[in-house]
Amino acid sequence: MPSAIRPQSKVYSLLGLVGLLVVVVIFAATLGSVRIPFLAAFQVLLSQLPFVDISPSSPEALGAPLSLEIMETIILDIRLPRIILAGLVGAALAVAGATYQGLFRNPLADPYLLGVASGAGLGATVALLIPFALPWMAFGAVPLLAFVGAAAAVTVVYLLARVGKTLPATTLILAGVALAAFLSSITSYLMIISGKELVGIVFWLLGGLHLARWSEIWVVLPVVLAGFVVIWLHARPLNVMQLDEEQAQQLGINVERVKLTLLITATLITSSAICFTGPIGFVGIIVPHAVRLIWGPDHRFLLPLSTLVGAIFLIAADTLARTLIPGPSLPAPSIHAGWRHLPHRGRHTGTHSHPSHGHSGGNNHRFVWSAFLSLSTAQKERTCLLLNGLPLTLTLSETKGNGHDDRRKALSKKRNGQDDRSNERNNERDKRQE
Repeated sequence: MPSAIRPQSKVYSLLGLVGLLVVVVIFAATLGSVRIPFLAAFQVLLSQLPFVDISPSSPEALGAPLSLEIMETIILDIRLPRIILAGLVGAALAVAGATYQGLFRNPLADPYLLGVASGAGLGATVALLIPFALPWMAFGAVPLLAFVGAAAAVTVVYLLARVGKTLPATTLILAGVALAAFLSSITSYLMIISGKELVGIVFWLLGGLHLARWSEIWVVLPVVLAGFVVIWLHARPLNVMQLDEEQAQQLGINVERVKLTLLITATLITSSAICFTGPIGFVGIIVPHAVRLIWGPDHRFLLPLSTLVGAIFLIAADTLARTLIPGPSLPAPSIHAGWRHLPHRGRHTGTHSHPSHGHSGGNNHRFVWSAFLSLSTAQKERTCLLLNGLPLTLTLSETKGNGHDDRRKALSKKRNGQDDRSNERNNERDKRQE
């Protein structure tokens, strides 16, 4: 029986899942349009840690050695943001699902039960139909309005379901289902009159991780981590509330305060997770249910186990989605535009080979990088592969700001140091032979 599993075994399970998560992340970083060996991907990721001095090996792609700069661009700037965002979203949905299932004492509850997905979908639809741009929004209007729509939907559900100072679970579920249906009908009407924006709306509503970037991760990460801490601290009250709300009240649990805290926290982590990716289903309902069946209903272990299993599950699912079903081929105009606007550097001199780029280099860099980000994951990797081994040293890393320049300079210094040591060893060997 799951409840008969000893706490020590659950701790070992937690440690094993942490190790499995690391392996899955590294393995996912090796798969894509450009195949990278496991050891090379591990060395690239390990070299990013502080106080670790390691030079990754260069694998071959299409019969030619893959340069370290291109390999780092593929792993660190294309694949790793998508992998980490998938892990964060999977963990957030799994923890939110486990929280809702504990609050409603129903293993079939999911994070979208109270209308989060419908509110986010309506907010994103409205954002896509806005006839004017919002340049002051760093991430655009879609994530912001999706987050606001999701939070507003749960707020309305809470106000509708509240009876005096209590919040009956049955009333809360009914209000959530009713409001979700109402918001979905509004979204459907807007889709009918949307015209050419229909494709973008459907694309967002299907959900996906294809446009993941580091900037989005830094927004989602603090909200999700703070939510995890709050929910994990309420593991004991959740265990007590599995008996009955009245019994939990008699045992000293402030049921209404716990309900409100967990509803707000679960809503925030769910809204922040899906505002950039769109609604991703199945994770929030099946992962907590499966963990409960295997390891038991104790929320002290159920919540952290669901966190790890949810992250592993979505990373694995997304990796299969982007490798088993390859994306469309890279359009030729993007290659032509990239070749025309990328900074051409001489192989030996290190200077620009086209003087005309001198004054507009910064604008060209921003143009190339924004166009590069709009491509799918497979198209980005093929672009990097096409730039590998060219007569000119063309690297997309030159368009990505000072952070990438520092990493490239450090790599260049490391190479120069290795070359100097190699020359010294050769000179000593020649002297001994003489």
